[in-house]
Amino acid sequence: MADVLLIHGFNINSFGIWYPWLRDQLEEKGDFTVHIPSFPKPSAPLMSEWIDHLSEEMFGTDSTRPLIIIGHSLGGYFVQRILENALLDNKQFWKDRLVQVYLVAATGFRREKATNFYEPEVDWEKINENTKNVQFHIIWDKSDNVVPQEHCEYIHKNCNNSTLHILNNQNKHFLSKSNNDLLQLFLQNN
Repeated sequence: MADVLLIHGFNINSFGIWYPWLRDQLEEKGDFTVHIPSFPKPSAPLMSEWIDHLSEEMFGTDSTRPLIIIGHSLGGYFVQRILENALLDNKQFWKDRLVQVYLVAATGFRREKATNFYEPEVDWEKINENTKNVQFHIIWDKSDNVVPQEHCEYIHKNCNNSTLHILNNQNKHFLSKSNNDLLQLFLQNN
């Protein structure tokens, strides 16, 4: 059915929190292949290193299946950056395949941690131009004590094709080992 690329957040890797659980659930419940790369220096990330790593990780594949990207926290900001930059100068590989983006508790603008990761500000006009036929799901929980609500509202306001999902289920910053809310939301839309 689809390839799923899951981008982890700040100070986490591909084996952390709900990422492996979601991969296992999606691969068991449907025809999904989930890729969860571990990016270098997650506690002191550099945008250029993450872009290089993603290029090495993903551009070797010759899949033609639809592509869904999930970004959590800082990983959600990274997703915005790669979508802004015409998907890493490999437009056809991504553009013809990308159908959905899920930004989970994503940062939308500069924060105190990893400040170098947020420069310059994301250009939403470019993102909207590069993702005209892509559906975005912006997901945030009222109990999030890491990323304030204005981040998800900012993303939703600037993204042309987005649905805002504000949960009230004590998900905090989505740091648990499993998350049925995310799984159900994903399966309802695929």
